[in-house]
Amino acid sequence: MAQLAPSDRLVRGIIALAFAVGIGVFVVAILVADGDDNDITVTNNDAIEELVPARGDEVLAQTEVALDLAAGYRGEFLTHNGRDVVQFTTFNDALNRVVLNLPDGLDPDQNCVEAGYWNVARPDEVSVIGWCFTAA
Repeated sequence: MAQLAPSDRLVRGIIALAFAVGIGVFVVAILVADGDDNDITVTNNDAIEELVPARGDEVLAQTEVALDLAAGYRGEFLTHNGRDVVQFTTFNDALNRVVLNLPDGLDPDQNCVEAGYWNVARPDEVSVIGWCFTAA
């Protein structure tokens, strides 16, 4: 077997290093974009199971807006884009879900909602969560 010249070893070493860095970048990209939409305000909140649609989602104008709550909690929507919407809130007991029923649907472009929620054992201790999403 022939001896490699120092310059050939250097070139092969650089190629191997570039290949290893490329694989590392690919692995990091997969880990960062794993499709996990964890929202820290939901993940670390025992009362809230899910925001529908999720924070930052792009949805159709007729998409349901809801707040899934854990057992033992109730809630209502307070505002939609700064407007009072308490009267358009319904609560689905079977799903423990607060639903916003806007008569004219969602606004085009950005929609921001706020919902109040509370433990049924302590109804005077209301917490509020807000989130925004985009409707087409």
